[in-house]
Amino acid sequence: MSQSMLKSIAMTTLPVAIAVIVSQACTSSTSAQSDANKDPIEGLWNSQVMLSDCQTGAVTRQFVAMNLFIRGGTLTDTDVQPPATHGPGFGTWQSSGTMLYTSMFRFFRYNADGSFAGTNKVTRTITLSADANAFTSTITVDVEDPAGASVASACGTETATRDR
Repeated sequence: MSQSMLKSIAMTTLPVAIAVIVSQACTSSTSAQSDANKDPIEGLWNSQVMLSDCQTGAVTRQFVAMNLFIRGGTLTDTDVQPPATHGPGFGTWQSSGTMLYTSMFRFFRYNADGSFAGTNKVTRTITLSADANAFTSTITVDVEDPAGASVASACGTETATRDR
């Protein structure tokens, strides 16, 4: 290879290499800043849920669930109840004070024959522990038919720990 060809290759690859290095440095810096500004509720949580009849207080169901609180105010929810009965939950969360949050998510419900039964709208008031590694919540569930009309409700509590 001639010196002019080598010089030409160096002149075209050097700026690209510098851009890649600068880009990686900026990305690392941004990630560090993002982690420093992370909201305490962000991340994966394992929880124990207890639902009850709102009028009598009788426990109707207990189960384990997982919630992923995502930066920007969205969340996903799943639990150990049979997947044939309902799908994953999708919703939102927001801070309502120091270590206090509200969240709402919905999931589809299905009848025993697999047909669409409606949705559940789950609303929670969440209190984070001082170390941000646990939370408790009060839960209200609105059971809706396929047309969106409210047909039942439930109340409940939840205790959760951060997944490590």
